[in-house]
Amino acid sequence: MSDMLDLQLEPDESAPDAQSMPPLRNPTLRTSGRLKIVSVKKYLLQRLGLKNAKTSVSWEFVFYLICQVNHHLLGSSLIDLLHLVQIEVLCNGDPMGNELSLIFILRTRWLSPNNVLTLKYRLMEEHANTRGNLSAEEKVLPYKTLD
Repeated sequence: MSDMLDLQLEPDESAPDAQSMPPLRNPTLRTSGRLKIVSVKKYLLQRLGLKNAKTSVSWEFVFYLICQVNHHLLGSSLIDLLHLVQIEVLCNGDPMGNELSLIFILRTRWLSPNNVLTLKYRLMEEHANTRGNLSAEEKVLPYKTLD
């Protein structure tokens, strides 16, 4: 029996503006059901042109922060600002833990077994709160286009 499944990744449209993220150009993929949420998060960060602050940091993003963040926030540590790129993945509105596999979510959390597993993503709430201190222009993160 194959463990492959279709997965749809969409931005959480119900998220407040401070937590919103752009859509993927190709939101549907076929992948192993053994894939963990932590890998889905890494995939999203890569496809959106962002890096997770706990692994490596995109120099373009650092440059953007230095250029765009107002001088009051520059007193915060750079690491605090870089946590803006941490995201959460949701199924039916509930955040999924990093250790959960897609097949586990499909069998225990997904309420529409006849439909493609659809997971939503957004900025983590505690990191979006930092972003909420920015002006409207500064809230726009430097998303790369997905060519």
